[in-house]
Amino acid sequence: MNTRTPRLRAQPLRAILLIALVLVVPSGSVASDHADPIILRTLDSGITGLFAFSDGDDLALILTVRRAINGTPESYDLEGFEYAIHIDTHSKVTWGNKENDARYGGTVSHPEGISADATIRFELDNKGEFTRGYPDLEGFRNENTRASNAYSGLRDDPFIFPRFAETNVIAVVLTIPYSAFKGNPQTFLVWGTTHGKGLFGGRKQIDHVGRSARSQAGRFDFLNTIPPDSHVQAIESRLHGMQARVTSALTHAMSHTGIGAPGDLFKYVIGLRERYDIFPDVMIYSRNHPKGDGYPNGRRPEDDIVGETCKVGDCVLQEVASFEAPEGEFPRVEVHDPPASKQFPYLTA
Repeated sequence: MNTRTPRLRAQPLRAILLIALVLVVPSGSVASDHADPIILRTLDSGITGLFAFSDGDDLALILTVRRAINGTPESYDLEGFEYAIHIDTHSKVTWGNKENDARYGGTVSHPEGISADATIRFELDNKGEFTRGYPDLEGFRNENTRASNAYSGLRDDPFIFPRFAETNVIAVVLTIPYSAFKGNPQTFLVWGTTHGKGLFGGRKQIDHVGRSARSQAGRFDFLNTIPPDSHVQAIESRLHGMQARVTSALTHAMSHTGIGAPGDLFKYVIGLRERYDIFPDVMIYSRNHPKGDGYPNGRRPEDDIVGETCKVGDCVLQEVASFEAPEGEFPRVEVHDPPASKQFPYLTA
């Protein structure tokens, strides 16, 4: 009996290497949330986190940018970027789909209709402070609406993850009175963006953040530069277009190896999940959610996003956190030290 391991034919091997190159090289996106596997042109354009929760009669919002600051350098490279928090108060959200409720905090009935009813825009100087005239609030009940509280500056990174332990981020923290929103909304879709100067003038979207930790999964990097009303269409297009072609090519290239089911390998390890990924990347926050504030209903600074997302199927961050943990540290750290404050601006200095 011939027990030798079959050798790969040259042509299939070249095809496999080519496919692998396509899979690992970043797409056109140039920014990320914390540690997305895509290239940052500058760390200062990258969003690292988005938070939404209630503080009495106010909606508290936090957008953090510029990851992995060690120490307290006096100058960054924040000028020239426009950051924004967008809020949709008109889209219908339903509950009752157990999987969506656990993973996303609800179901958006018409994702193609998502658009901002209110937007908070701001620019920062190279010390991380608001530039004159910001934050600018648009689309609220009164055109002169101002935040109850507004802060920008260096804060401890609240992300519970070994790589970012004892590092800082630039945090923008705002509280907006619920009474300032038009129509007395109870449910909000929230997402954040970064914009920079486009090649031919104007503003070009560089980064996007919605549901906590979703953009850190490499299979979603292509969503960073498009608005959420186009997310479902883009995901379906990739699922049935590029992903289907790559799976077919991979299957053909490996058909002589005896490895078997390479299409499934791609789908499970790298590809989009048709069962539950077809969803716009927005954060759903409801004032009257039965479970109260905290993931998946918005996000509070103390939420262990790595653990929570693993419970609903995305465990790559938990695995990375485990093997990146300092020697002898077990089990994985699940709480932040020092803890976040209940008082504005919530994040530890």
